[in-house]
Amino acid sequence: MSNKKSILIHENSEGLLKVEVFVISDWDGFEKLIKFMTIYYNVEVLKRIDGPDARRWILRRNSESMELHHDDPYGNTLIACDLESNDLVRSIGLDLRERFANQCESSPL
Repeated sequence: MSNKKSILIHENSEGLLKVEVFVISDWDGFEKLIKFMTIYYNVEVLKRIDGPDARRWILRRNSESMELHHDDPYGNTLIACDLESNDLVRSIGLDLRERFANQCESSPL
């Protein structure tokens, strides 16, 4: 998998940023992403919604809010909840892209 496709950052139809994390797309990857964001971005979990094959956690840092989704078989996606949160979601996506840029098998998270 090429580095550009391991972390995809783009806007949805409402102008909100999405970060699709293909490089760690499984259930355990979701846990790693949560841990990463709480440690490095001081994000707190506001609400946890867990099902047998999908998860949706609502996250916040100060006034910025986002959701981390896991859907089998699609993987993990971080989505800004409002335009104010786009910068934080972009920063997290770019940080993840950089951390995974030189990784082959092991996760840097």
